[in-house]
Amino acid sequence: MKQGDLTKHQVERLTSAVQHNMDVTDLFDGEFAVEDLDSDSGEAHLVDYNMMSCTCSDYEYRCKNGEYCKHIYRVALEQSDILQTG
Repeated sequence: MKQGDLTKHQVERLTSAVQHNMDVTDLFDGEFAVEDLDSDSGEAHLVDYNMMSCTCSDYEYRCKNGEYCKHIYRVALEQSDILQTG
């Protein structure tokens, strides 16, 4: 992940990634299933960490120009990439 200035929405997503109880499953070759256990949906979202994309509606409709959803941030946290400079 690249380091830089975060927007207000990015800070909110990163905060959610840290605070929410999430289950992250390493599927294969950079793909992860991420379930927010604090969410009522019970739905797992697929994160492609190589492409930095996610199947959640936040990513699909609101994340653009290098912004990431909470699921991508959570995978980055678990992969210890959140502080890596790019």
